[in-house]
Amino acid sequence: MQNNKVLKDVRYALKLRNKKMEKIFKLGSIEITEDEVEKLLSREKTREFMNCNNKYLHGFLNGLIIYYRGGSEENAKKISKFVKISKTNANNLVLKKLKVALSLKAEDISTIFKMGDIEVTNSEISGMLRGESSKIYRTCGDKYLRKFLRGLIAYKRGNVQTEKQVQV
Repeated sequence: MQNNKVLKDVRYALKLRNKKMEKIFKLGSIEITEDEVEKLLSREKTREFMNCNNKYLHGFLNGLIIYYRGGSEENAKKISKFVKISKTNANNLVLKKLKVALSLKAEDISTIFKMGDIEVTNSEISGMLRGESSKIYRTCGDKYLRKFLRGLIAYKRGNVQTEKQVQV
């Protein structure tokens, strides 16, 4: 799933303003200006568009963990060194980091998936939250992450939005 879309959906679900997002990026050891945040959130076909690479997205998510759960920038730097992001685990890492940042339990994640119009069993959720070396590891595909983010918007905002309404 495109990182810019993930960033937009998380921003919308958590009602984050650009200034707060700038602060969260900095907590995740990413130096960014409010103008650059605006570029990350702009539409892809505009001149201002700036692609959100994995470093930016996962730095933001690390900052989100620190913002909601506490900790320091030093912890974010340590976490980033140990986790290697690949095409097969990028969505799983987004799911894991949102789980940690928002203190979600397995039941909450199941509810969020249901609010995103998809039934996911507890064993599937457990597999998505495991490390790649685990026997029960399950890749979180784009469809699952998209449905999870849609459900997260409904869970946090109390309503279900269509994809057109979610775009910022």
